[in-house]
Amino acid sequence: MTLYSGMRGDNVRDLQQMLNAHGYELDEDGIFGVLTKNAVMDYQRRHGLKIDGIAGIKTLTRLMSVTTEPEPVTLSDASIQLILDYEVGGGENYYNRFLSRPTWPEGQSGVTIGIGFDLGYEPSLDPWLAKTPVEILSRLQRTMGMTGREAMIAVQGLRDIVIPWDDAYSVFTSYTLPTEIEKTMRVFPGLRLLPDNVQGALVSLVFNRGAGLKGDSRAEMRDIRDMVATGDIQGIADAVRRMKRLWPHVPGLLHRREAEADFIEAVP
Repeated sequence: MTLYSGMRGDNVRDLQQMLNAHGYELDEDGIFGVLTKNAVMDYQRRHGLKIDGIAGIKTLTRLMSVTTEPEPVTLSDASIQLILDYEVGGGENYYNRFLSRPTWPEGQSGVTIGIGFDLGYEPSLDPWLAKTPVEILSRLQRTMGMTGREAMIAVQGLRDIVIPWDDAYSVFTSYTLPTEIEKTMRVFPGLRLLPDNVQGALVSLVFNRGAGLKGDSRAEMRDIRDMVATGDIQGIADAVRRMKRLWPHVPGLLHRREAEADFIEAVP
């Protein structure tokens, strides 16, 4: 038996049920549409099968024989680099020159250390406990919850602190990135069904903007949530670009939104 795009019926419904048992979130409607195909391709990629979106004997046998917990989204190297490009100027060299000491990225940001670890919004310093001396953590602790002008003033008294790149990158990969991926999956249900580039761009977006959906400034975020559910990749890219209306005079954010949209459109 082979199942492919356009087919309908109980066999397709069974396929959707098996995929959902592996952590996908498909409507079990018996229609082999774009989201079912994307789920099949994602499953094939994760299990070393031919990635063609066709549920043939090898894919079906694997689905029936392997029971597993839902797998987390894992970002491609290119997706991680997209985030590093805008969080730390691309990587270690820029970080060591400009960001190894606590900074205040302006606006409503808090004091920020490492790779985008914003003390104004993070719940605790636990990820740094094994890497940073207690006396430094104590000083940083006093700035937690501060944002805007309060953080701008507070950071001036922390400029003697240096966070080494290796520690910053370790916290980024072990704590910050998984946290942002989980947050992105919550705000955009169906994220795991989309191609790698789309996943990476949306994690970058949530990393930068947060996961809020309320208010006029979040209209495009709500649009993206709806388009993730339908697999409208071009619509997602267009919505990311429309967000530039919010920061007409902030070049860094204008460039980041354009780069994220371009990244989405680069889907193979």
